[in-house]
Amino acid sequence: MKFYKKAVSLAEQIDPSDPCNEALYKVAYFYQNGIEVEKNLQKAIDFYQEAAYNKHEKSMNALGSLFYNELKEYSQAAEWFRNAASHGCPRALNNLGICYEFGHGIEVDMDQAFQQYKESSDKGYIPAKYNLACIYLLKARNSNLREHYKESANLFLQVLAKDDSKTEAYFYLGQFFE
Repeated sequence: MKFYKKAVSLAEQIDPSDPCNEALYKVAYFYQNGIEVEKNLQKAIDFYQEAAYNKHEKSMNALGSLFYNELKEYSQAAEWFRNAASHGCPRALNNLGICYEFGHGIEVDMDQAFQQYKESSDKGYIPAKYNLACIYLLKARNSNLREHYKESANLFLQVLAKDDSKTEAYFYLGQFFE
């Protein structure tokens, strides 16, 4: 951690308008998780925010995750996910989709959830492919359209090609063949 702090300090000395965002992100991560320091969520938020205000999308998404998972402040989380998603962050797009799907911090909107998952999936983010497959499966069950079943199955297969430990995908694929 001391090297990341040193990187932050040196970057601020060289050009205060151009901080070392990746180092800020790492320092925040260490504080969030209590690595080499006592866990301190407020310090984590402060470091993440400093990088986020400089358009560091990983820090924006990390703030959203911290607010979502640790503080259960879903509206704050959704806002940070939205900010990161606007910069094209695949993980944030998926996380924003989760917020839309379950109404965490924003109104339930399955069309928006679908769009966020789709954009993230198109960028190759595997958890989004899984979530999108589940949405297609839900649509298929509601409409009984063969195309939705096929799309769901194809996405589950793509997930398993990258992560064959995703047992739920096997379960859903098994249901297609009953």
